[in-house]
Amino acid sequence: MTNTALHVVFTLSAAGSLREGLAIAGRNEEVVGLQDDWSQGPLDNTESECAIGCR
Repeated sequence: MTNTALHVVFTLSAAGSLREGLAIAGRNEEVVGLQDDWSQGPLDNTESECAIGCR
């Protein structure tokens, strides 16, 4: 059984760079680039008065 890697990055630019680097290194591994910024986590209480006032 072979080990395969799945690389997940948070911009399409990073995905392209990682794919290029992996290709240069001779590694055929899957790269997924997410267009949404999920690095901040879930948004809580988006309908509260404080959240509405801070927008």
